[in-house]
Amino acid sequence: MRYRVRTRTARRRISATAAIGTVLATFAVPAVASAAANPLTFNYSNSTDILDYAHPTGAVVVGRGFKNPALVDRIQNGGGEVYQYVNVVEGYWEDQNATGDQAALYGGSKNNPAFLMKPTRYNWPGTPMTDLRPGSPWVLHAVEHIRSWFPTTHSKGIFLDVLGDRLWTNAWDSMSSSEQAAWTAGSKDFVARLRAALGPNVIIVANNIWEKGNPNLNGIVIEHHPVSNQARWVTMTGRSDWTKPVRNMVIANSTGEVAGWAKVAGVTHISAQSSYGGPADPLLPFSPLPGASGVVSGTAPPAPAPAAAPRRAATAVVLRGNLLTNPSFEKLLNPWTSWRGSLRRRAASGAPQGKQVAQITFKGPGARYAVTRPAAKGASATAGSRYTARAWVRAGSKNTVGKPITFVLRERTRTGGLVQEVKGRTVTLTKAFRPVNGTLTAQGTGNRLEVSLIQDRARTGNSFQFDAISLARLR
Repeated sequence: MRYRVRTRTARRRISATAAIGTVLATFAVPAVASAAANPLTFNYSNSTDILDYAHPTGAVVVGRGFKNPALVDRIQNGGGEVYQYVNVVEGYWEDQNATGDQAALYGGSKNNPAFLMKPTRYNWPGTPMTDLRPGSPWVLHAVEHIRSWFPTTHSKGIFLDVLGDRLWTNAWDSMSSSEQAAWTAGSKDFVARLRAALGPNVIIVANNIWEKGNPNLNGIVIEHHPVSNQARWVTMTGRSDWTKPVRNMVIANSTGEVAGWAKVAGVTHISAQSSYGGPADPLLPFSPLPGASGVVSGTAPPAPAPAAAPRRAATAVVLRGNLLTNPSFEKLLNPWTSWRGSLRRRAASGAPQGKQVAQITFKGPGARYAVTRPAAKGASATAGSRYTARAWVRAGSKNTVGKPITFVLRERTRTGGLVQEVKGRTVTLTKAFRPVNGTLTAQGTGNRLEVSLIQDRARTGNSFQFDAISLARLR
């Protein structure tokens, strides 16, 4: 993936699918048990709006120059994991001046020539390749920089972009066989040195192919490859010799491929972002994974990871400080109210939380229906404070699959007058529960807040289920 233009779509794919399949098919590897996959987001704009991932075991990859230890601590104290972006394959952008930690990494405001490959090559326009030969001045410098810088971030992990067995651009084709061999050996040398410098408890993942794995990595990142090729990737994700805890991440081509990737052995985190400029909404429920509570630093070997439990429905965690009572309908429906529909509780396999969910069935007239509820009594708004809400929804009937549903937040005066209505995210209802959320900044102190789920394009027989609803103050 590329970084400079933060809304840029994903970088050039790793290679032709057929070519990867040919390379990988020859390797037989020990398999590992599959565990529940968790939400993943990329946040290269370094937005602070990432607290949705402060749950076990959400993952956030932040961009260059992100340094907010207090926010990192909040996410990781909630069970999430924060990964720092690092690119040691390419230097800094030639038309820009590096500052701060980036200047320290690349040897100044401009790339230090002693750290660059000779002759000059470009794996990506404007960013000259570094000298990645084993033990080169660049490798030694980069490892030492990361060793001293990384603990100041408080993060649990490092995301190494581009680093792997080989490159997939014309830069690789222009290299001689001996240069290619030296580059591959240098990739392995760098990872080994970095692991030795950081110890066993820092999570390190690399965004490239590692055909035979790498015992100094916790896993790989699969970026925008079709789920139909999963058999080719499981030869890597399914290995048992990654450093524990295993972390294999997938950036799916679409939300429709998330469920398929979640079934692949060894895959632990999934996003479906086409660009990485800001955080995306979680696409999966959160569930604890082995090693989620591990410390960042230290030299003692980690305790053996517990065996993976049998795969089951993950538990969706409601937001901390939830202002809504009865978020999970285990005993009653109150105080939810319906509009143009009938409400009932029902037992549901795969319920995000508990065993019961709520279901509303469309009764008409018109082409939309909704459920609504206010915040708990006494939980009045504070002017200028930001509130976020989340629910888990799925289609309750076959003819509801594919219909749009929107999360809406409202602020009302104490007498019920509408102050503002803010539309949150709209998602497509599927057979599986998925999150939908929204945010609102309160305009008045003492006002009350309410949330609604509204389905459009409704017709006879439509229904949807919802569960694990929460509304919380962010600041």
